[in-house]
Amino acid sequence: MSAADDAERIQGVSLDAANVDECGVLIDGSWLLTMLISRLRGTVNMKNGRERPRQRRLSCITANYEVAPPWLWERMDRMFEQPDYFLSMVIKSEDNLSKEDIDSFKLVIPKDQWEMMLEGKKPEGSGEHFHVNSVTACEDWSLNRHAQYHLLEKEVPTPEWAYEENPGAGCVHFEMPSEAKKGRNYLLIGDPGSDNPPRRNAGVIWVLDITDFPRQRATLVYFKWVYGNGTYDNFLAAYEYAYRKYRPLDSLIDSTGTQKLWNEQVLLDRGIAAAGMNFSGDKRGMLVAAMRLAERQLIRWPYIQGIRGQLLTYKLAEDNKLPQDIVAVLMMAAYFLRMYQWEEYAEEHQPETPVVMAPAHDARQGVLTPRTAGLYLPG
Repeated sequence: MSAADDAERIQGVSLDAANVDECGVLIDGSWLLTMLISRLRGTVNMKNGRERPRQRRLSCITANYEVAPPWLWERMDRMFEQPDYFLSMVIKSEDNLSKEDIDSFKLVIPKDQWEMMLEGKKPEGSGEHFHVNSVTACEDWSLNRHAQYHLLEKEVPTPEWAYEENPGAGCVHFEMPSEAKKGRNYLLIGDPGSDNPPRRNAGVIWVLDITDFPRQRATLVYFKWVYGNGTYDNFLAAYEYAYRKYRPLDSLIDSTGTQKLWNEQVLLDRGIAAAGMNFSGDKRGMLVAAMRLAERQLIRWPYIQGIRGQLLTYKLAEDNKLPQDIVAVLMMAAYFLRMYQWEEYAEEHQPETPVVMAPAHDARQGVLTPRTAGLYLPG
């Protein structure tokens, strides 16, 4: 049977096998797989009067598209976790097409897309808002090498360093020592979530070293892509850990929608002073701030698959469908750091009428929201 026009037609049937064709066009295909797997059930009556169990085979096939749906590539990586149940294959064009066919394709397909279109390489995304050159320029592999040295190459791993990878998500935890006692200044940002990476609504926590920003690039010193397992407890524990360790000058939390008043009703109960940021007011402006921060290379982070993937596939028009929690954290950070950039500009271009910069507040003593932070005229 075919359910090409209406996927809900499969409800009520029992099947041996099901195939999803061109699944790469589905931004979120997990719901369809959930519906399909529940149809592969029961037994079949045979002519000899016996019964046999259903084969329970579920397959997904697709051509390579410019944007790689995270759910699809996560499912591909399941083969490494559960090889007895999952099989993934990448079919190159040369496996089933003649050399003449491939040569004719290359006359039309841009050279920088050959690996993706002809060899099955995972696409990085269109870079609609964050260009691949900007993202690459912000990736500092020296941070990865430092982590490798301190964790793997020394006889005794250096305390306070951490690096953790998981199949399907890549790096989910990167951590450097805190130097708050030595006068380094940090910014803590969090987007609460209860799901697991790399899916949407997996909590994300960043700590940026913003000492002497923007003269020096902001540096990501703590990254946690939280496995929520259905609750917010793990996110809260990680956020509190980062707060206690880095003692940030400022702490931000996404307080949009169901997370409204988290800073007042949840974090304060733990002794954490944080400013809530709401995306419903100026999401486009926050996106522009993040784009400019990356384009001007005012920030750097270690190479992390999740950061690169979300930035290159992010589309504002599909924000409610795509995994974008990492993008949200960058947007909050960039929007807040604008006042530091203005301070740098103000020092270089002194106005005739004196304008005094409000002192950077300390979240350990009080809370100043991004909306009220910035400049004031002396009275």
